[in-house]
Amino acid sequence: MRKTKKAGAETDLILYWTTLLVLITANFFMAIVIIPFMLFAESYQFYLLIALLGLIFGYVFSMLINNIENLQPHHHLVAVCFIPAIAVVNLFVISASTAGLANALGLKPSTEPLTISIVYIASFLAPHAISFAKK
Repeated sequence: MRKTKKAGAETDLILYWTTLLVLITANFFMAIVIIPFMLFAESYQFYLLIALLGLIFGYVFSMLINNIENLQPHHHLVAVCFIPAIAVVNLFVISASTAGLANALGLKPSTEPLTISIVYIASFLAPHAISFAKK
């Protein structure tokens, strides 16, 4: 019986790290996809889109992390800190490249990278915070 519990814990850790890898990749692709929106969208529309994407990714993240049974508290802490940090880095890199692209095209982006990052992180963490508060 002991081997079964250990195998289950190892499977959960593999699932945990795979989930983190998928979320990091999804955050990167999301950052690439928003480049055209940063150039052409109106401010309030763009922030609404970023908030919606953050909520969707955050909900999926929260659901996956909370449904893995054999995780220690430090696994949750790593996930909650690591994924938003990667998202911020992605958004700043993409924002900087968007500024360069906008200058090359003679356009002026109507969004601020720091504000975009704050909106995304808050939206991303909201589902996990609500889930944590319910427990």
